Amino acid sequence: MADRKKTTITNKRDFYRLDDRVQIRVKRLSALPAKDGEDVSIGSSLSDGNAFTQHFTVDISAMGAKFVSSEPFREGQYLEIRFLFRDFVAPVHINAVVLRSEKAETAVSWQIAVKFVNPASHDTTMIERYIFERQRQLIAEKRVGFL
Repeated sequence: MADRKKTTITNKRDFYRLDDRVQIRVKRLSALPAKDGEDVSIGSSLSDGNAFTQHFTVDISAMGAKFVSSEPFREGQYLEIRFLFRDFVAPVHINAVVLRSEKAETAVSWQIAVKFVNPASHDTTMIERYIFERQRQLIAEKRVGFL
């Protein structure tokens, strides 16, 4: 009998990534704001002249996201992102850096992958909470037979 090596698949991510469409507002920053106070993203939005643009995520995790844009973003570009979760009263504000900006093969849009930079624990908790709630909803829909 031949020896068989056991192959195991491991998740190399620290956080679960959920494929979901979430409305976000994105603002390009000239630099990452200094961490002076509790909420650095509010100060950055007041000092920078760029406006927020609306986008939708492709996927989201507690440490990053991917969203669709009609124009490319420069790799290394700092962003302020406001997540507008359906069941949450207040938006979640997070600073991020662009990791990749890839043109979609069949469309005129770009997929932008970002990593969150120094997220507050409260913001990370809110994103994790949203992901867990959406997972529960998807599982319940599968059990009932909606999907």
